[in-house]
Amino acid sequence: MNISVKIPRGLFMQAKADLARAHPFAFERVGFFSTRRTCTKSNTLVHCVAYHPVQDEHYIEDESVGARIGPGAITSAMSRAVTDSVGQIHVHSHGGSGVPCPSRT
Repeated sequence: MNISVKIPRGLFMQAKADLARAHPFAFERVGFFSTRRTCTKSNTLVHCVAYHPVQDEHYIEDESVGARIGPGAITSAMSRAVTDSVGQIHVHSHGGSGVPCPSRT
């Protein structure tokens, strides 16, 4: 099965701008895309339909990672999933270029 993610340009630019903002102590920002999906026998297309930044008060100070979010951020995302019948994708940016890959953590 093939899985593809589609992010409308305007939504992508909104997320990119938010993720570039400085934070008082975290080295990077975190957000969530709300998603819906379309499935066929051989393909799944995940549509990003909204972007939600993690609120400043939901970050936890931890110098071992670029950003750590707390239970309030997860609760907000899960509440959106249930209330709006959408999926949630956690996103953040390391500011690099090229093909992304998982970090050590």
